[in-house]
Amino acid sequence: MLNHILKTDPQRREASAIMCSVIILDRQWSAMTGLPANFPNATFSLTPTFITDMPYLKAMYMLIQISDRFDEPISIAARGKTRIDDDVMELLVFQIQQWQKKCVGDKDLSDMEIWFGEPSNLPPPWLLLLIYRAASIKSLLLRPYFFPTSDIEKSKLYLPEAMELAVRVTGSLFKLDNVTDMYRNQRPYYQHILASICALMFLVVGYIEKHRSTMLPYLTPGYDDQIRECFVRARTLSQKYGDVSTAAKDLGKRIRELCHAMETYGKAQREASEEAIPSSTIAFQSNTTFTGPSATSQDIGLNNEPREEVFVPMADRTFEAEMIPFGANFGFELPMEGYHGPQDTPPWVLRGWPANSHSFLFQ
Repeated sequence: MLNHILKTDPQRREASAIMCSVIILDRQWSAMTGLPANFPNATFSLTPTFITDMPYLKAMYMLIQISDRFDEPISIAARGKTRIDDDVMELLVFQIQQWQKKCVGDKDLSDMEIWFGEPSNLPPPWLLLLIYRAASIKSLLLRPYFFPTSDIEKSKLYLPEAMELAVRVTGSLFKLDNVTDMYRNQRPYYQHILASICALMFLVVGYIEKHRSTMLPYLTPGYDDQIRECFVRARTLSQKYGDVSTAAKDLGKRIRELCHAMETYGKAQREASEEAIPSSTIAFQSNTTFTGPSATSQDIGLNNEPREEVFVPMADRTFEAEMIPFGANFGFELPMEGYHGPQDTPPWVLRGWPANSHSFLFQ
């Protein structure tokens, strides 16, 4: 169609942008409803050269080409029917790394502190969003290692990676909101990325509580401090935008519910294992535990982070126009519900937490 019906390159460019937007919106809608996508990958024949000047659109279309490969291994692991195939997971991680490299080059979360040191040198918003999206997909691939039925030996190996990712993402998102207006302007996207990281943290916390005596020698240094800090930052961001975002409000509520459930359900287990925990960690827990759903900012130390109300305006305003087809400016919040199926879940697993892998790939 592009070559036979449309006569000029501007027309082909516009048609390519519309088709890409339709395909990506279709994936968003299927993720939101839990229904199959209407348009398979091969429905439209696109020429990538027509969208080379639309980097975010091009990157998201490239992501669709590999996204279907994620469903089966993750759903199999979630059902607990078989052991996780490490070779498959490593291949998926490699594919995401290659996707990220093609889209943003060598830039990564490790560069965030350098950029924050000189906010005027921050890369364009679309590039940052793609970096965070790659991180959220990595968190998705790490989740099966912390399901209730996951193999402890494998969970030990992937715990440091999961903790490093959670600390980096929550910390940099918190800083991004402090020193720029990017998080605020693109909040629906960043909100789902934050929720994806929180989903991983919820699984990690639940898994560690269930197997704490076994996992204790393998916990990362300062594990309790790191988990607490991640939840503090996530809750701070959720509370800040809770008045204008249902998704942010729900996430903040879920964090409070989880912390309350962990304090209630895990009290006996923690007391039983206190003798094996270093005294410094015990002291930390006794002084900084979450106090439940009614906890205030002061109760959990939300004011420990200094606020920097210096906003750096976005230089690349054309990104706003490119983002319009993806739902951010439609005036609605993309929900995080998904079908879970019958599961025997421990008390700390919250009902309604998203299980649809696409919900964090394309929202």
